[in-house]
Amino acid sequence: MKKKENWKHNFFKVKKYLEVIKVSFLSSLAYKGDILISLLNLFVFLLIFCFLWKAVFSSGKIKIENFTSTKMIWYYALIFPLEFSASKFRRKASALIHSGDIANFLTKPFSYPLFLLFDSLGSSVFNFIACFPLALLITFGFTMKVGFTVEGLLSYSILGFLGLILDTLIAISINLLAFWVEDVKPILFVYIDLLYILGGQAVPLDVMPKIVQKISLYTPLRFSFYSPAISCINFTLEFFLQALVGTLISIFAILLIISLEFFIGSRRLSINGG
Repeated sequence: MKKKENWKHNFFKVKKYLEVIKVSFLSSLAYKGDILISLLNLFVFLLIFCFLWKAVFSSGKIKIENFTSTKMIWYYALIFPLEFSASKFRRKASALIHSGDIANFLTKPFSYPLFLLFDSLGSSVFNFIACFPLALLITFGFTMKVGFTVEGLLSYSILGFLGLILDTLIAISINLLAFWVEDVKPILFVYIDLLYILGGQAVPLDVMPKIVQKISLYTPLRFSFYSPAISCINFTLEFFLQALVGTLISIFAILLIISLEFFIGSRRLSINGG
C-alpha cells in the first residue's frame, strides 16, 4: 500500500514538471513577433554562412580537415537551431533572487531549480521546432544535398535535446550565483563567449588549434552544440556513445552543483522590504 502511495506521489511530481513544459511551450505562441524575428535572423545568418563557406572552398585549393563546403554548411545549419533555442535563463533567473520574488517559490511543492529547467525547456523545444525545418529547407535549397544519414539525424535529436538541457543547467547554475554575487551578467557573457570557442559555435572544434581542442576535452561546453552537429554529419557509433556518456555525466555534475548552490544559497537568503 505504501509503495502504491509513493508511486502515485512520484507520478504527480513528474506530471507537475511536464505541465510546466506545456505552459511554457504554449506561452511561446503568444510572442509571434519574437518568433518571426528569430526566423529572419536564422535565414540571414544561414545564407551568409552558406555563401561564405562556398566561396572559401570554391578554389578547390583549401582543405579544412575532413570538411567539404557541403559538410561545413550543414554543420552551421544544425548549430543555428540549437543556438536559437538556447536557455532563456541566460538572462532571467538572477532577477528573481535579487528582487526577493524567489521567496514565493520556496513555499511551493516543487524544486525551484527544476522548475527553471522545465520552464526553459518548454520555450527551447518550441523555438527548435520553429527554426529547425527552416534551417533544413534553406540548406538543402542551397546545397541540393542532404548532409546527414537517418542514424545521424537520430543522434542529433538525442544529443541536441540533452545539449539543451546541459546549456540550461549551466545557465541556471550561473544565475544561482546571484545568492553571492551582485551581478551575474559578466559571468554569463564569459560563458556565452566560451561557447563560441570551446563549444564549436564559431567554427567546428576540428579546425581549431590543438591547444583549444585539448582544453575543450576538459569542459562540458563541447556537448551543447558541437557534439550533436558533428555526430549528425559524420555519424559513427563510437563518437555518439562517447558524446552521450560525456553529456550525461556533465548533466549529473551540474545538477549536483545546482543542488549545492540552492541548498546553501536559500538558507542565507535575506529579503528586505518584502
